[in-house]
Amino acid sequence: MDMNLLKKFSFKSSRLDIKVIDKSFDNKLLDYQLANKLHFNKVLFDLSDNFYSLDYQRNFIEHDLDNIIRGNAIRFYLFEHNSDIILGDIVYYNILPPPISSALIGFKIDGGKRNNGFMKEGIENTLNFVFNQLNLHKIEAYIFYDNIAAIQLINKIGFVDDGIAKSYVEIKGTWTDHNRYYLLNPNTNQI
Repeated sequence: MDMNLLKKFSFKSSRLDIKVIDKSFDNKLLDYQLANKLHFNKVLFDLSDNFYSLDYQRNFIEHDLDNIIRGNAIRFYLFEHNSDIILGDIVYYNILPPPISSALIGFKIDGGKRNNGFMKEGIENTLNFVFNQLNLHKIEAYIFYDNIAAIQLINKIGFVDDGIAKSYVEIKGTWTDHNRYYLLNPNTNQI
């Protein structure tokens, strides 16, 4: 992996190092996934049998890096300054080029780090990056209707409620409704 690419997608906020990771973080990613298995399992799609293996996590990282190169998605990981322990991740995916210039956002935080503002800080800083560096116009969020913490967070950041996406995602064999939100780039012209 080109180190310049990793540097391009790495920056700091007041409390966080926000960056794309390479395969040297495979053990750290596995630790993050295992530590949050019960917490994340409520909102993740069905996982393959080997999800919680080092090989799977290496392939996951490689897939993420390929998506960056192709311009399809970018996943940022959150770390406290001078730490190599993953606190959370934020992904912008289904990136569509102009004239649409939009993406979807997904995010997760370590269960032990909730309610301290890390995810809000991470989302606000990555939004700044995707709006100003990638020139995206619109970010959409689809949130499971009972994920109150995520809904409150998105509202604090300024996302606009855009209604219900009926039968949006199949989770564990059931098609689920999700609340739909959007945020427009404040720097782009709008009618």
